[in-house]
Amino acid sequence: MIRIEYLLLGENKIRVMEISDEEYFDLDEDEILTIDTVPKYTQPYQYISQDTSKIIFLDLKIKIGEESIQFKQSFWNEGQNMLTERIDKGKNEYHELIISSCIDKEHRKDETIRLIFDKDKIFPVHHSFITRTTDGVEKMVTIDTTTFRNIHFNKIK
Repeated sequence: MIRIEYLLLGENKIRVMEISDEEYFDLDEDEILTIDTVPKYTQPYQYISQDTSKIIFLDLKIKIGEESIQFKQSFWNEGQNMLTERIDKGKNEYHELIISSCIDKEHRKDETIRLIFDKDKIFPVHHSFITRTTDGVEKMVTIDTTTFRNIHFNKIK
């Protein structure tokens, strides 16, 4: 079972909902469920049917056997900015933080930074600016994080 806790703007009580594996995962016929099975939606908030401008935070927990994944999301700036923390426990330990911020609403420009936690270190592995045209076309400019990626993937101690 997947558990989602969230708080909406103007409320002081955390809402709790549980959804089934079938509601959360995009399961193919006869597919065996694992912690790495593909979800139906790319963002945890999409499972609660609330506009991001109304969400303050969300905590989604998935547990399958001895493995778990947890997504914590916080929203501000009328839902245009989002902080997502992902924590995987079990066979493959993983910890990531993603910051997505609207930096220029008029020109539809966003910034995204992905950080990976490794022991006592934090490494940026992605930094980009995305600009959207009025007809929906996206242009991404990526900032070089190669040095940090190389350090992270070489697992320095």
